[in-house]
Amino acid sequence: MTDRHTYQREVENLLAQIENDRHDLRLLKVAGVRGALLRERKAELARVQSRLAAIVSGSGEQLLAA
Repeated sequence: MTDRHTYQREVENLLAQIENDRHDLRLLKVAGVRGALLRERKAELARVQSRLAAIVSGSGEQLLAA
């Protein structure tokens, strides 16, 4: 990572997005939503978590450069 502030900002943004997505999933489950919408939201959460994992592990330098 060339810029520590960019890295930190990206990690913080992804953590906030994960928190929001998890909250939204809980609300959907409480509301009784099932099926495609729930799978779509879970898949989006998994993509964000994977992005965060890649950045934190050091292989995400290319992701931030994009």
